Amino acid sequence: MSGIGEIVTPLPFEEKKVTLFIPPIHVSTPAVYRAWDALGCPKGDQGNDLEPAAIHAFPELGQWKKAIEKATQQSPLLAGSGATWFVLGHTQLDSAQLAGVQVVYTTTRPQ
Repeated sequence: MSGIGEIVTPLPFEEKKVTLFIPPIHVSTPAVYRAWDALGCPKGDQGNDLEPAAIHAFPELGQWKKAIEKATQQSPLLAGSGATWFVLGHTQLDSAQLAGVQVVYTTTRPQ
């Protein structure tokens, strides 16, 4: 992306498998942005600058992150302002490991 985000240059296609973890919580995007402003616009450790604010505004998101990390042995990434977490690859789990979480397996597709 360039300009102020209005110019989007497509990247070459890369096939990627992704596992989504959707916990049973609602996250308000406006609340996350308010928290981000109040916290002084923090930077996220994994590329999503909204993650610290989302966890601050909705502490249960941090609990879900830890549970997903324990179940997958990977550090999950937050999608946007939340609440969906994801890891690269198709991670097979015992459903009891993350009770209440919807797990979705997806793959990128060429245009």
